[in-house]
Amino acid sequence: MRSAFRSVPFRWALLHDGMPVYGFIYDYSTDALLEGGAGFGLQRNQKTVNRDRMAADAQTMLGLHFPIDLELLDKLKPLLAKYRVRCLGSGALSAAYVATGYLTGVVDFRVKVWDIAAAYALCAGAGVAFKFLEASPFPLRAFHPQMDFCPYLAGTEAVCEELQCQLGE
Repeated sequence: MRSAFRSVPFRWALLHDGMPVYGFIYDYSTDALLEGGAGFGLQRNQKTVNRDRMAADAQTMLGLHFPIDLELLDKLKPLLAKYRVRCLGSGALSAAYVATGYLTGVVDFRVKVWDIAAAYALCAGAGVAFKFLEASPFPLRAFHPQMDFCPYLAGTEAVCEELQCQLGE
């Protein structure tokens, strides 16, 4: 059911011992259900995603989430000249699109654990690197709406290395 009024994707993650093992993200803009997890692979509308083929055909694009602190943006400036940038407005969709190969990488500083738990599982299903820039929220032992942000980056190993280098990690 496509709706022009929906902008935030439906996202749901199954956790086992506090770790996301399977995720679902419904993208209203494309009417697509992404699902998967480590050992399960990645599916789009119940069809296996061939990430390698998609990544080979795709342009090299990074996902960013605005607003970004000016100091962090200055660190990323060299990459902005090298890569195309997309801001999807959703940490869940950005990481999910990295899992599918549509985006080469993503860095997001302003997401909460509930925003990315499903995408974390999707990236694991696709074999995509997912790294937290601060302490990992997983295994999740407690939940509170006032939890801190959990900045992360995800993508190919090369892009993750490049992002970490630019950020001074």
